[in-house]
Amino acid sequence: MNNYQLSKPYLIIVGASGFLGTKLSTHLMKNYQLVLFYNNHKINELLEEPSHNHEIIKVDITDYEQVKKVFCELNEKRIFINNMVFCASSKINRRNIIEKDNRDWNNTIDVNIKGLFYCTKEFLKQVDFEEMSRIIILSSSSAFGGMPYLSDYAAAKAAQIGMAKSLAMEYGDKNVLINVIAPGLISENERDIDINDPVIKERISKSPLKRLTNLNDIINIINYFLGLETNSLTGQVITLDSGNDLRYRYLLD
Repeated sequence: MNNYQLSKPYLIIVGASGFLGTKLSTHLMKNYQLVLFYNNHKINELLEEPSHNHEIIKVDITDYEQVKKVFCELNEKRIFINNMVFCASSKINRRNIIEKDNRDWNNTIDVNIKGLFYCTKEFLKQVDFEEMSRIIILSSSSAFGGMPYLSDYAAAKAAQIGMAKSLAMEYGDKNVLINVIAPGLISENERDIDINDPVIKERISKSPLKRLTNLNDIINIINYFLGLETNSLTGQVITLDSGNDLRYRYLLD
């Protein structure tokens, strides 16, 4: 193990090749020795500063045996991880429920719920409970207010919040902090957002701040959750959606 590894704690990012995962990997590699789980893309091409010091692993998180094998291999390398950011997400297909393909629905559930369950299960198996551990889950504000034509996505993201709160109660006495960030539509995410879409324009116009979620806000909250000085915050959901959640809560037009 080199000095670089000794000087930085390990952190696993699940879904490292997605929009959020790529941005987070680039940012967090400054302070952490990263273990990056990806599936659909070549992660080295997406990271601005790929490094041989990071573990970059292709794994299908919907396959429990694959997830279990990867964690076993990490343990054999004496790589034990006390921090995990789960930001994996399936491809978004906007269709009403009658038109929605069963395979798309199942894939959304598998990635967001099964994937979270499998990764969290194996992560907790190898955690040193003598030290503070942290799990951060990237959910979505659609878990609260729903999202037209994305019933599968909204349902899966709501399930993640329920799982996080339950696990926070189960593992609180074992020094594991589990929290959720529920962002709205992210302005920098040009992969999934067309700023000229009438639906997007309407959401912006009705939000109290009249804008979409900023990526830097998400990164700042993740840094706060991971900070060593943050040691009594668990089971919480931080909603970053430019105030749209207020409309859902108080039924505002």
